[in-house]
Amino acid sequence: KLTRIFTLSSGINAEYGGKIKDHDFHMVKMAIDTLARTHSGALNSRIHALTDTDWEHFLNNKKNEIRGELWGFKCGIMAFVQGELIGNGDDFMRWAREKFAMVDFRPPAFYEALSNQAYKSHLENPEHEVIYVDFVHDKRPMGRVIFELFKDVVPDTVSNFCKLLSSKTEKKYVSSTMHRIVKHGWVQGGDYMG
Repeated sequence: KLTRIFTLSSGINAEYGGKIKDHDFHMVKMAIDTLARTHSGALNSRIHALTDTDWEHFLNNKKNEIRGELWGFKCGIMAFVQGELIGNGDDFMRWAREKFAMVDFRPPAFYEALSNQAYKSHLENPEHEVIYVDFVHDKRPMGRVIFELFKDVVPDTVSNFCKLLSSKTEKKYVSSTMHRIVKHGWVQGGDYMG
């Protein structure tokens, strides 16, 4: 998780969190950078660039802090001004237009490219390993699960797991059974011994 804090004299406090692979996150990040340059001292901002998992933690923490206002929040980004939730990326851009007369002229494709590059850079972090597993049921593809493994935290575990999944001679997890699936939770399985 990356948190960047601008501290600019005594300005408006803004906090913004979102998924690094969401193009609206990069739209607001660019707006905040622009406001910091063009209105020096007007904005004290805190930006949280988050992975999907970190986003879920951020969202749950905000739900507990605010109590109720966020329970129906479905967007992958949220903005606060002076501690008050103002909404998603579009809401932040509307606020910036009203407060600072800011106009965003960049096309959506620009932000899409920024989000793709940011996510690619995140996945290329040398301290992490990214590996995937394709799930199949009755010879029908069910989807791909991508694992981000933290070899800077548990190097031996990551090494062993990667060897098990990528072994050319022994396909240990092929045809293994998933014996527990918790909706919106986890999958348990992989008993390749028998």
